[in-house]
Amino acid sequence: MTISADLTESRIEAVADALYALLPVHIRQSDMAGSGAIRALFSVLALGPATIDAELARFRDAISVETASEPALAMIAELVGATLLQPMPPGSGISARPVIANTIRYRRGKGTARVIESLVSDASGLPVVAVEYFQRLGRLAHLTDLRPERPALALLTDGLQAGAAGSAFDLMPRLADFRRIGTAEPRGRHGIASLGLHMLRPVALEWPAPPVVTGPPGAASYSTAALAGLPPMRDWSPGGAPRPGFFQLSPWQGEVTRLFNPRRLSGAVGRRGQTDCPDRLRRLALHKEIEELRASEIEGRASRLSGRPWFDANAAPFAIFLRRGDGDFTRVPPERLRIVNLETPPAGRPGRDWPHRWFAPGDTQPRSHNCPIDCVFDPVTGRLITPAPLPPETEVTEVRISHATGLTRPIGAGPQDRQSGDEVFDIRDEGGLTHLIRLVDPEGTEDPDATAALRHVRDLQTAFEDIRLHGAGRRSLVIVPRCLILAPQAGETRFRLHVPAESEVHLIATDWVLPASGTASGYVLRRQRRLVLDAPITLSRAAPAAGKRAGQVVLDGIAVTKGVTIAAQSLSALRIRHCSLRNPGGLALGATGATAVAIRMEQVICGAVRLGSAAIDLTGSLAASDSVFLSDGATHPALDLPRMLARLCNVTILGEARMQELEGTNVIFAGLCRVSRRQSGCLRYSYAPWGSSLPQSFRCQPETGLASESRACARDLDDAEKMRARARLAPVFSDLSAEEPALAMLHPLCPAEIRSGGEDGAEMGAFSAAGFGIVLENSQALAGEYLSYTIESGVIDDSRSGAIASRRNRP
Repeated sequence: MTISADLTESRIEAVADALYALLPVHIRQSDMAGSGAIRALFSVLALGPATIDAELARFRDAISVETASEPALAMIAELVGATLLQPMPPGSGISARPVIANTIRYRRGKGTARVIESLVSDASGLPVVAVEYFQRLGRLAHLTDLRPERPALALLTDGLQAGAAGSAFDLMPRLADFRRIGTAEPRGRHGIASLGLHMLRPVALEWPAPPVVTGPPGAASYSTAALAGLPPMRDWSPGGAPRPGFFQLSPWQGEVTRLFNPRRLSGAVGRRGQTDCPDRLRRLALHKEIEELRASEIEGRASRLSGRPWFDANAAPFAIFLRRGDGDFTRVPPERLRIVNLETPPAGRPGRDWPHRWFAPGDTQPRSHNCPIDCVFDPVTGRLITPAPLPPETEVTEVRISHATGLTRPIGAGPQDRQSGDEVFDIRDEGGLTHLIRLVDPEGTEDPDATAALRHVRDLQTAFEDIRLHGAGRRSLVIVPRCLILAPQAGETRFRLHVPAESEVHLIATDWVLPASGTASGYVLRRQRRLVLDAPITLSRAAPAAGKRAGQVVLDGIAVTKGVTIAAQSLSALRIRHCSLRNPGGLALGATGATAVAIRMEQVICGAVRLGSAAIDLTGSLAASDSVFLSDGATHPALDLPRMLARLCNVTILGEARMQELEGTNVIFAGLCRVSRRQSGCLRYSYAPWGSSLPQSFRCQPETGLASESRACARDLDDAEKMRARARLAPVFSDLSAEEPALAMLHPLCPAEIRSGGEDGAEMGAFSAAGFGIVLENSQALAGEYLSYTIESGVIDDSRSGAIASRRNRP
């Protein structure tokens, strides 16, 4: 029981125990042998001392800005004169605490780009690079005035600079621009008094590498347990035909994964460079660095790299681990790797060697050496090819990569920390609740006892069969402690989970920690694990049970490549959290029979959903939050719920939607939305295209925008003006493809009515909790306070769409 935020029942009992321990031993023994009245009295008396202790603890916490509560933080901000920021939406993870803590340090360097860069980064929670554009103006190069940090008109521009065009690291020479600096457009950036604050919106989601094992190439090995937190690559089958040695990082056949540079700002010294910021990796920069590392090793000289190389001792930005047969993994050093373009599959496999030629002092003929190559890799598509093995070598059977990917917020199946207050952490039997735990590891040893409460199994179908037979009335946990890609057993085309009546079945990708002592069976750490089910999965009822409620299923940290199907009368509740459910061209979530089910989806990327039809009477509700739905190549609506209630909060639907009843807040319908029961329900702070059939709405677009324009004109708008206003108020997305990091991200050209039209001034859609509109306002206000006289700043969203990034990745 919780009495207040910091005064809990356990805290009161601890004070009661401490007071009770002050009594003489013989009195306590007599009381415990009797009715325990004195101990009960101390439980009542302990409330006062516990309240005083809690107040003293709050007072001690309020002394430091690092531990102060929000009310105390406001008082500290007033004490140091810090600017109060517009509050961020709940769940954004952004606080004014770092700004208040560093206010005095900021003022010591007021007016400098370094301080404004740190200030805006602390306020926004995003990586920010400040650019003084007068240093980027073109000038004539002269041998008597060499300035390598300044662009010059007489210098040729290499591919690296062309790839950085328009970003914070664009050093191409430009003439002065005397317009005011803009944010969504490049106008006015290259002004003498312009300061650009470049922000990178996508969050780098990291799959970290294990500690580096030193040793010669091929000698330093890693066990499967050491790489349990790294996702394996699957086979890449161009044209549908499997080819040996071809691998891809995306779980969906033929799709791509865009690799990002992990966030390394904490180790940055001085101003930030490209290798410090979490952004998309580009081929040319990595290729040139690897070529220099290879040349320096062969030629026996020191490498000529900058002070901030891409590849460091901590396996950043990525590290590749190869496995041959059933042995351990070996890490591929950068010198034995080639960066190539694998957007289209090559005709054959790469060679095992790469020639290198160079001249040494005094040589008249070039020296040559063939460098061994372990694999070729494309960081832009996440595809890899290994050379054909020579006997006695065996074929590479498994590849794992430590890397980072990008997304506007950590949703879907990824490495993010998925633990929350309402999730079970320590697994223990208590209060009549018993657990059935199955640990799935294809390379482990299978326990023979199928009735044991805790059992190690080697395949998922064995775990599902144990649940069908022994899971009735229990909470069953199917735990996958390693990143895996699983397919059904031979002869099967899909996974089948039979859910017993009055039971809970949890399928979780998680780290499993055994307790050192105590009554818990183990601890569930929901992070850095992902399970890929490379086949459809059907959820059905184990056996009819008269008068008993159907079971419940929880999917946590799962990526399903071919959809989930709910069978008739199989479930009473289905919860899906931090999952990626897709079936390109088909249904990601569907049903085959009549049932009443309550579905809850949290932070999910989901393909087309169709629950019910004219022939299937599926009722109940679907509650979704912080999620993206998309048609994903299917011909039917992205969300089709003809007999269900939809409760949507912070959701983006990239396609048409149909439902019986709707309750929505901060929702973007990119396609038409048709609600059949419009007398009940409500839509708030949302966008739906003109022509949609909606329930009662409040502060929704484009209606609110049309009313504002009509009031501004003091007359009714004609049809042409309404059409133009509706076109202007439509949301603009950076990307609509599920394989792109900017999926459903609002473009900088998106109108302010969408970007700041959500509840409490947040943006509409799936990433409302990020509050980027509020971030822009806070950043601009803070920067203006710390700027020098006559200097103008502009906050620039430097996030790139897939189309722009592909043009900058040539070659």
